[in-house]
Amino acid sequence: GVASEQDCVLNSEIPDLPARLSRNIPAALEYACRYWTRHLCEAEVGEDLLTALEEFCECHLLHWLEALSLLGCVDGAVEALQSVQTCLKASILKCSYPLCDPYSTVLLQNESLRSTDVPSLLYDCERAIRAYYPIISTSAMPMYSTIAVFAPAGTPIRRLAGAEAPPSLVVRVGLENTWSDTLVSRVIDRHFISALAFSPDEIYVACAKENGSIQLLNAHTGA
Repeated sequence: GVASEQDCVLNSEIPDLPARLSRNIPAALEYACRYWTRHLCEAEVGEDLLTALEEFCECHLLHWLEALSLLGCVDGAVEALQSVQTCLKASILKCSYPLCDPYSTVLLQNESLRSTDVPSLLYDCERAIRAYYPIISTSAMPMYSTIAVFAPAGTPIRRLAGAEAPPSLVVRVGLENTWSDTLVSRVIDRHFISALAFSPDEIYVACAKENGSIQLLNAHTGA
């Protein structure tokens, strides 16, 4: 893996990163990192699968995000996490349990309800990627301390990040308890934006600037 002395450098500055990735993330694991969400959405969620998903989210969700950062493929993570959340929520919303909270309940394939933290952890991970994308996408190791310090106080992912890297800083004022309604906020540049439009698939935003230029941004990450 990456030694602790590399904790504050960019991924591009890590010596011999391709060789390290080849040693520690073999092809099968890289495939799993990229495509596990697609396979999960094609499966029926039973007790065994949900138990495995709970273990993954509690123990390895941030490790997965770290691997995506080092592999240079964080861009698709938001959409991937959204697809899993949609699959898990769909059965609840369509079944005869209208009062169930889709963020804390999953309907198993035998039509029994099961309380779980998986949906809220997946949602937290999605929001963390949106909020801290510039850091997560370019520098994997500071990701843990960033989430542990700046993620809302009441979120499970803050607890997970703090367990991996106990924060050395404490936010005394202004720390929210839950995620705000603002999904992504980015400072683009000094030019005033006169108009914007979403792409038909709502993945990109085109920003027209006062100087006549147009900038294309990812609506999920602001990149």
